[in-house]
Amino acid sequence: VRDTGLGIPVDRQDRLFQAFSQVDTSTTRRYGGTGLGLAISRRLCKAMGGVLWAESLGIPGKGSTFHCRLPLEIADWEPDREPVAPLAGKTMLLIADGTLLGTEVRHVTQLAQTWGMNVLECDSLDAARRLLESGSAADLVFASRALDLPDDVSWPATIRFRTLWERGNEALQPATGGLIQPMKALALRTALADALQAEQPDAGTLVPASQATAEHVPLRILVAEDTVVNQVVIRRMLDRLGYGADIVGSGTEALAAIDARPYDLAFMDMQMPDMDGLEATRRIRRLLAERGDGSHLTIVALTANVSPEDRAACMAAGMNDFLGKPLRIGDLREILRSTAAALAG
Repeated sequence: VRDTGLGIPVDRQDRLFQAFSQVDTSTTRRYGGTGLGLAISRRLCKAMGGVLWAESLGIPGKGSTFHCRLPLEIADWEPDREPVAPLAGKTMLLIADGTLLGTEVRHVTQLAQTWGMNVLECDSLDAARRLLESGSAADLVFASRALDLPDDVSWPATIRFRTLWERGNEALQPATGGLIQPMKALALRTALADALQAEQPDAGTLVPASQATAEHVPLRILVAEDTVVNQVVIRRMLDRLGYGADIVGSGTEALAAIDARPYDLAFMDMQMPDMDGLEATRRIRRLLAERGDGSHLTIVALTANVSPEDRAACMAAGMNDFLGKPLRIGDLREILRSTAAALAG
């Protein structure tokens, strides 16, 4: 990194990487800062086996150059071979009724078309309704969170978009996916692909086989998940695999549900407002141990954190397995199969 700033006098360069140190205290008064940035950066470089140093002619006004050298290996990379819903050739119904800004509409349209999608734009909810009722096929709908989609219309997979100042999700209708402003291309593409995947069976997978498993070994399933969108996604995935589920929105409700009736499999979100998944699992295990009938219950964590520490915490709390977010229907199928096999075995 090369700057054209004040420069660093030679007799002060040794102070650069000391914590809480500034080469010139007047710099702090004028530009702010704590004197920690370079000290932390050097320690990070050292921790990664690298080195960080500075070069300056010591002439005010000539600037400075900062170098970082890190030993890096070329990673062995293979593309994800998990089947995902392709976007090319799919049709998106975009409801641009004024609840979405014009720039957002153009941004979504341009990106979707870049990925080979067809975009049908409607300027009102009534126009979208008429379009669907006329027989026009749409694979998914993109609409604002503020738009109230009526229940008397058979909507396809739905992506709901909301701004940062729309806090909470109390009024959020069930949807297959969601996005929050500012919208990034990767997030949009992932949301579209996940929504389509949730609506369709896996490529190369025969749904009747999964349904046959469900009929042969029926499972009593509980899902503890506080986010409405995620509730809809996992319910639809389970439906595709031939299973139903009871769904609750908190750890407290999960504990009450398991106290009231027996379950074979429980999916437990790790982040819930009143009682997190770890604490709920501990209490469930204690409850079932006291009753002496909980050995068969499989508890699976739903979490975006997949570090070794998080896995260890899940196991220590009494969980049997975990699924990473966003959910993949193939991973969900394997959990169902292994649980059914254990019960049948």
